[in-house]
Amino acid sequence: MPTPSFEPGRPGGQYPPPGGDASREDPGVPGKISLPDRNLLQGILDRALSCLEPTDREVRSDLGILSKVAARHPGKPFTLDPIAIDLVEAMLDSSFSSLGCRPGAWRSVSEAVARTLCDDPTAQERLQVLWLRLTEASR
Repeated sequence: MPTPSFEPGRPGGQYPPPGGDASREDPGVPGKISLPDRNLLQGILDRALSCLEPTDREVRSDLGILSKVAARHPGKPFTLDPIAIDLVEAMLDSSFSSLGCRPGAWRSVSEAVARTLCDDPTAQERLQVLWLRLTEASR
């Protein structure tokens, strides 16, 4: 039996069976698997993504956490250390506070994440804009 392959130009597309399971075979092409209806897949994707969108309350909470970092560093320009690291650490502390970690437990992880973000020009620019807005709002 030939190995199934993805054919994006074909209506509904084609893909190999996940894990070799017995999915529906396309009767027109032996060894090929039919994708479900595109609208069904889009609906599943939309529903999954909607779970990832933060609520207004969550956004306000996150901005409050980040504003506290800005208040600790009044008038300081954006830098990797301490600004980016402190921003990341504040979010990690908040997100994983239920784990009962001691204060500062996320510092080394925060340093690595902040360094990675600052190595990416687009991410660094976004962090700089965020920092500017946070510092302006804290005045």
